[in-house]
Amino acid sequence: MSLTCLIKKSKEEPLKHIMDYTSSSQTIFNEILELDLRKTPSSPFVFNKINPNTFEPFRMLNKLNLYGNQIASLDLNTFSSLINLKEMDLSENCLVRLDANIFQNLTCLTKLLLAKNQIVYIDVNAFNGLTNLEELCLDYNALCDIR
Repeated sequence: MSLTCLIKKSKEEPLKHIMDYTSSSQTIFNEILELDLRKTPSSPFVFNKINPNTFEPFRMLNKLNLYGNQIASLDLNTFSSLINLKEMDLSENCLVRLDANIFQNLTCLTKLLLAKNQIVYIDVNAFNGLTNLEELCLDYNALCDIR
């Protein structure tokens, strides 16, 4: 099940709309396997920040697409509940750094796309816990420091 059609019902604060809807329909969100929140020409919204634990209701999610938004930073618990996530696309955002343990609970993740951001710094422990990672794309960033 995909959530794309649900998200388009709200032009402002789409994730808030989803969370409001969640309280009355928790079982629907437990069945969602793909969540497409990418920015498209017809999309009425753009994400620049995702609050910690936003994805708490989506524990069964396998794919998360946040391509082309304006996300500038990630908090430690942004993705912590996505324990079944296999693919995540954060390409073409505004990320500048990846801090330690930012993806630590994503042990099922096999594909992580971070291309075309503005990443200049990656903490040496940023990818801790990604024991099944097969594909990591960091193309077209401005990397100058990994420590």
